Amino acid sequence: ARRDPTRAAEARRQADTCRTALAQSLQRWIQSLAAPDAAALAPATQRVEDTLSALAPADRDARLGEPTLRAALSDAHYRLACARAQDAGEAALDHLARAFDLGFADRERARREPDLAPLRALERFREIVGGE
Repeated sequence: ARRDPTRAAEARRQADTCRTALAQSLQRWIQSLAAPDAAALAPATQRVEDTLSALAPADRDARLGEPTLRAALSDAHYRLACARAQDAGEAALDHLARAFDLGFADRERARREPDLAPLRALERFREIVGGE
């Protein structure tokens, strides 16, 4: 079956429009990762992660290759781990693991972080951060 060139062009235009809108939204949400409290930080972080998940793999990899995005998102996940550590639950450990996946590298800081104290006895914490 022959492809209609007009439809193909329209599909490309719509895809480009969607990519542009996602990129603009992502940029706004990245700025919101500087939120000072976990109540504002959690939804901002989730929006960025959701947007990244919606991107095509090549676009997602390109975005995650941007040092500014990786640093902001890594820091946001670390801060969320600290904020949620009092519950000593999986959510805090998930955020901590994601922070390290994104490039957070200060394992010693994580080991000494007072906010992460409730997690230290957990095996998964030691797996993420490394032994003391």
